[in-house]
Amino acid sequence: MSDEVTKYHEEDAIEKTYDLQVARRLLAYLKPYWKTAVVALLLTLTTNILIATQPLFTKMAVDDFITPAKTDGIWLFSLAFFCVFLLRFVFSYIQEILLNSVGQRVMFDLRTELFTKLQRQEVAYFDRYPVGRTMTRLTGDVDALNELFTSGVIDVLGDFVVIFAIVALMFWMDWKLALVSLVTVPLLFVATNWFR
Repeated sequence: MSDEVTKYHEEDAIEKTYDLQVARRLLAYLKPYWKTAVVALLLTLTTNILIATQPLFTKMAVDDFITPAKTDGIWLFSLAFFCVFLLRFVFSYIQEILLNSVGQRVMFDLRTELFTKLQRQEVAYFDRYPVGRTMTRLTGDVDALNELFTSGVIDVLGDFVVIFAIVALMFWMDWKLALVSLVTVPLLFVATNWFR
């Protein structure tokens, strides 16, 4: 393999799984749109909290209406359940629009910056590096970053909120049963790390 080919193949070597400096540089692209991103994050957290209330509604339906075969207040209960479901849908819809808007703007800024940098390169640069590799940087890699901005980080935070809310509800409803249910969680962590 020639020196020139080796040179651009060295880009594929991954030295670190996570680099804080690179993460800060990527977050800098969100800075102009931080207000929209914060609103989207708050909507995500609210939506996931509403999702976590579903087991509580199930408990109330079984304990207060199905088991005692009561119908008093069922219309009010149904209305509350419908309102929560409707709010989940509305918040989720707005959140998707905001996240996609931020993602598209960040992609535009990043691609503009990359294209401007390419325009300033010498002709020798395009002799050293394949056109396909350059196009991959401008398209595929930027799309991957868009997925990270619009879904990856937000989904992880949202999942943490759901887990926390569900665990809190479990302890609020019956702390003894919650402890019994969660006693296997440490074993799952150990098994996951062992077989990874």
